[in-house]
Amino acid sequence: MQRGRFFLLSEIQNALVHMGAFKAPGEDGLKLVFYQCQWQTVGKSMCKLENSLIKDPSRIKSLNSTLIALIPKVEPMCSIKHLRLISL
Repeated sequence: MQRGRFFLLSEIQNALVHMGAFKAPGEDGLKLVFYQCQWQTVGKSMCKLENSLIKDPSRIKSLNSTLIALIPKVEPMCSIKHLRLISL
């Protein structure tokens, strides 16, 4: 891709299908298989988001912000291992 040129929907989809579907989840906790299988639903939104980041790269910081909640996996909770990390 040339610098400053926007991504085409087909370019993003092509890159996505060549990535490992079950690799580590992204910041949103979803593995790539979700995006690969749900492309018809999320594709246009993904393209719009990625192209908006080309226009204004400073938005990347806000995209990476999240709230963290710790949810007990078992009762009684006796260790940090008994907590599940959830990003909101």
